[in-house]
Amino acid sequence: MGISKTHIANGEDAMSSNKETNQNSLSQQYPQMPPVAPPQFDGTHGAHKTKQHKTIKLSIPVFIVLIVAIVLSFFTGVFVQTQILRNRVNQYKAQIARLEETINSAPNKPDSDTADGNADSNSPGMDSTRPNAITVTGGQYQGTDGGGYGEGYATLQNNSGHVLSGISLTFAYLDSNGNILSENYAQPQSQLHPGQKMNVDTQIDLSKNNIKYFQVTEVDYFIDGDQGTLYRQTVDGPKIEVK
Repeated sequence: MGISKTHIANGEDAMSSNKETNQNSLSQQYPQMPPVAPPQFDGTHGAHKTKQHKTIKLSIPVFIVLIVAIVLSFFTGVFVQTQILRNRVNQYKAQIARLEETINSAPNKPDSDTADGNADSNSPGMDSTRPNAITVTGGQYQGTDGGGYGEGYATLQNNSGHVLSGISLTFAYLDSNGNILSENYAQPQSQLHPGQKMNVDTQIDLSKNNIKYFQVTEVDYFIDGDQGTLYRQTVDGPKIEVK
C-alpha cells in the first residue's frame, strides 16, 4: 500500500505542531531564567581575600631624630651616674673629715712605734719611756738541751717607777762579725716592778753553725696594766757568746 507525499507532509506538520505545543507548555510551567553573569573577584572582597603587607618607610629626617634621641638618652644616663658617684665621693670626704676632726680632738698618747721609746713629756708615765726604762744588764749561754738547741738567758732591769707588764723581747742571733742571721721572740708572763730584775730565757738553733752570739735588741711593754698603749724601746744589750 503506497503512502502519498500528501500524507507525509501532513504527518510532519502534525509533529511540528505537537512540538511547538509541548514547548509552549514547558515554557509556561518552567519560565526561562535570565542569564547570570559569573562573579568577578577583585582581590578585596569575598572568601579569597588576599592579605597585603604594608612596609613603613622612614624618611631620612625621622631616622636622624631617632639616632639623636638614642645618643641623648645614653649621655643623660652617663651624666646621672656621674652625679651619683660624685655625691657619694663628697659624702665619703665629709665622713673622713669628721673622723680626722675626732682624732685630732682626742687626747694625745705616746706613739707605740717610737724606736727609742721616747714619749711626749705631757703623757702619763713619761719616766718609764726613757731609753733606759729597761736595761739589759747581762746574760749567759747555758749549753745544749740535748735536742739540738742551745739555751741561754738575758737579764732585764726595770729602771722606771712603774710596774711593767706584757713584756716582749727580741733576741738577735749573730755571726762572728756581728751580722744578724736570724731573730726570735720571748714573752715572760710575770710583771717587772720598779728596780726589779728578771731573767728571760731563749733557745738557739745550733743547726745554724755560724751563730756565735745572741743579743737583746728590742723590748715592748705596757705600763701599770694599761693595755691601751704599747711602748717600744730599742736596746743595745751585751753580746753573749755561744760556746
